[in-house]
Amino acid sequence: MWSLTPFEQYMVDDDCVDSRMNFTFVWSCEGRVDRQRLQKALDTMLPQHPLLTCQLKGKKWVSGDRRVVVQQAEQFDQYGREVETIETSVVPLVVQLVDKRAGCTEIHMTFHHAACDGIGATEFCGDVFMAYANDFFGDIGKKKIAKRKQLGAVELLDSRNQLARPVVEGVSWFDAIRFLVDEAKWFFLDRATAIPCDGIDDNVVRSSQLLSIQLTPEETVALRRNADMRGASLNEFLMSLLTGVIGTFCQAPGQSEKSWVGVVQPVSMRPRLDRRMPACNGIGYAFYRRRIVECKCWEDLLPKMIRDSRAVGKYGLAGCFHDAIAVLQKVPNPFRKWFVRSMRPGTFVFSYLGDPRRRFAQPLGISQDTVDLGDCKIVGFSAAPPPRKGTELGILASLFGQRLTVWVRPSQRLAGTSSMKDLFALIETAIREQVTASEMPPATSFGIAQVESEELARSR
Repeated sequence: MWSLTPFEQYMVDDDCVDSRMNFTFVWSCEGRVDRQRLQKALDTMLPQHPLLTCQLKGKKWVSGDRRVVVQQAEQFDQYGREVETIETSVVPLVVQLVDKRAGCTEIHMTFHHAACDGIGATEFCGDVFMAYANDFFGDIGKKKIAKRKQLGAVELLDSRNQLARPVVEGVSWFDAIRFLVDEAKWFFLDRATAIPCDGIDDNVVRSSQLLSIQLTPEETVALRRNADMRGASLNEFLMSLLTGVIGTFCQAPGQSEKSWVGVVQPVSMRPRLDRRMPACNGIGYAFYRRRIVECKCWEDLLPKMIRDSRAVGKYGLAGCFHDAIAVLQKVPNPFRKWFVRSMRPGTFVFSYLGDPRRRFAQPLGISQDTVDLGDCKIVGFSAAPPPRKGTELGILASLFGQRLTVWVRPSQRLAGTSSMKDLFALIETAIREQVTASEMPPATSFGIAQVESEELARSR
């Protein structure tokens, strides 16, 4: 039995029927996934990830004998991939198999954000795939599953609310304080502008959808080179580009100059332990505000975005979110829940995951384009963060096989509307324009030293 951490309580309070705090990882496979073998792999690995089998009772996670059973799901064929939602209360994990065209399958793993974040979910998936491959290859494979036995999953979960304070170079203390004061002021005193919503058909049941923009390996290299030449990481580059496009789209005649678009960035706050944590939450949030009048040129947003994101990293400012919600726990229900759901921290959430396979404990026979599980191969991946009520879009960028894919998950209000269709087209156009841009600015054009991201360095 474990008490909910402040972050987990926040996610429970934020969960409601029309805005579930679920996110789904979809692993696309060539070949038929053996349902019994997948079930056996789940049964093997879930004891090392206890929160995924717990039940929520009050403010406690209560361990039990709940078995996660692999379900056979129906095929959806609509505009964009439909995201699976869970219509009951907090369910930490649901696993489904979806048969696609001949010889292809999708593995859907739906997690509740109260139980774990995207990093923990990715590591759990890697453990399950390793158990699956071991079962297929037997002793011939000679691959060992990374176990959490030295300290034990239970002991590690007792420290899951510890926050790491990473230290990086390239930003001053003054920049950090300015960012913290400026963004906190607007976070409490104003609200982000809503994305225009037109073309709603009241006769159509609109559900959350997952739209995607996928680049080829060559286009991905060109985009990363563009970011590198500007002295920005791919994460900083995409955040600025998306903020500019969305902010411009939100402009309207007679709009107040105080109107702004907000970006929420999940940041890993996991402590550097000798053993990987079981699936749980270990992230904080950084909040960026940009006035709409500043969004006419996304390139003008980039220098400040670079400074702010590095201030967040160097001084652990994403951990301030944990400090704030810890204070919030002092507010009794139902006032606390009302306060959580009434907050509108940003217009969209943006997360850069990189290649999810890098978080697997073992390489699993990874080639450039696949993950070999024995009787099938993983050839693709998709996911998007859940857009909370009041947040318009959840956007995630990930790599797989050297291909960058940007996943866009609209809120229920925006899904299926002409506004979302137009905005999505603008986002795709902006990204592809940067891929094909022929003239690259010098690395010092913004007076910022060229810093090659850790993820970019690893990929070379």
